[in-house]
Formats: sequence, structure tokens, C-alpha cells
Amino acid sequence: MTETTLAEANDGKTRPGGMRSLERSLDVLEALAHAGQPQRLVDIAQATGLSPATALRILTVLERRQFVIAENLRYRLGVVNLVTSYAFTRDDTLSSHAKRFMQELAAATGLSVALQVRYGLQRVPIARVSGKDPLRYELPNGRPLPLHLGAGKVFAAYMERPEFDALMDAVGGTMRTIRGDVFTPDDLWQELQQIRARGYHVSEEERAIGTRSLGVPVTDASGDVIAILALLSPTETHTRQDLEALVPEVTRAAHAIGRLT
Repeated sequence: MTETTLAEANDGKTRPGGMRSLERSLDVLEALAHAGQPQRLVDIAQATGLSPATALRILTVLERRQFVIAENLRYRLGVVNLVTSYAFTRDDTLSSHAKRFMQELAAATGLSVALQVRYGLQRVPIARVSGKDPLRYELPNGRPLPLHLGAGKVFAAYMERPEFDALMDAVGGTMRTIRGDVFTPDDLWQELQQIRARGYHVSEEERAIGTRSLGVPVTDASGDVIAILALLSPTETHTRQDLEALVPEVTRAAHAIGRLT
């Protein structure tokens, strides 16, 4: 998925100097989080739309506060980000309310269970309970994942057309699954209407080889989708029909989590 630059995501409104400096600092941190590897100053400046001089001033402050580490003329996130990540895990009410229901699902089905929330035009796992059937890949909490593949389609199914078009602009046109299946924005839009109508999505090796998933929406009292509750299965242990048979049970758990928010 092509990342929209943080400068492009800015709404363009004029802000006081202090607030503008804060937003620029957050842009730098987000650029480093999205990069996937240590970045040069010029890379950070390009990703954020800042001048190299401004980016360097911000990085110097962030390094002093241990939000950023500089090594061999490249920058990466510092240890303070791990501290804030732990604080989120400790204090987040959604994941803490969901954990009991996730543990019950994992015990009843033998499958891993993940809770994911929206993050702009992506989704992020915030809690996971492992089942007895191991997956072939790691799905760490905090890792950004696409909305146009896998369980992310449950979020995309509840988008209005303008937001969907923005997602397609970010993705960049024709898409493909990890298996190589190709689909267009029109194909995806039609599929999303079907997902919204039935209230769940079964993904078969869309994002990871050897994995099926079942995703259902978690809604709050207003009916807004606030999360996805997903079952994750190796393809050799559960068929699509097996996962579809679990839809009522997963949906009940999702409703129970939503009532507690």
C-alpha cells in the first residue's frame, strides 16, 4: 500500500506556531514508524514535506528526549516509544474489555483471535490471544495492515464512497492478493457491499499465504464500527465453511465487546 505523505494528510489550515511545531514533530515520528527501517535526514524531510534544516531541528529535540535514536547518520524510533506503547496496552479500555471474550473464543475454537482498530487508511492489531493451532507468521500488535485486504475489508465495507475513493488513491489503482489474484476498485466496491450486507468477511490467503481469517465488526452504542474481531486459522486446519459456521459465535462476542465500550 502506498503511504500518503504526512504533509498531504494535513488539512492545510493555518495554526499557531507552537501547535504547528508539535504537528511537525508528530509527522516526523509517524514517518519513522511507517518507514520500516532507519531513515536518512533527506528521507525524513521528503516524507514529511519539511525542509532538511527544520527536520534536523525537530530530530535533535526528539533525540534529546529519547523519542529518536541517531546511528550512522540515520534515525530510528527510540525507547520512549516502547514506554508509550506499554502505557497504551495497560490503559486501553477496549482491549481490556475484549480480552475475556477473546480468551473464550480462542479456547472454544482453538484459533488465534485478534482485535484491530482503524488507523487512518490502515488498521492496527491492539490485542491478540493465541490458539492451539499455530499460524505460519507473526502478527504483532501495533503493526499497520491494509484495509483493502483480509479482515480490513470489514472496515472498508462501512466507508462512504468519498472515503473509499481516498483509500483507492492511497493504494494506487489495481490491487492484488498475496496469491496474485488481481482486482480493481470497482471489483472491491462491489465486494464491500456484499460484506456489509452479510456482516462478516472470510479472507482466504489475501494477505498471508497459508492463512484464512474471519472478521466481524465491533460496533458501539451508536452503531459505529470501532473495531474488528478476527479469527485466524491455518488453511490446512479450517475450511471456509468451518469459519462461516463460527460466525454466530464470533458475532456474539463482538456484540458483547461493543456493549462494554
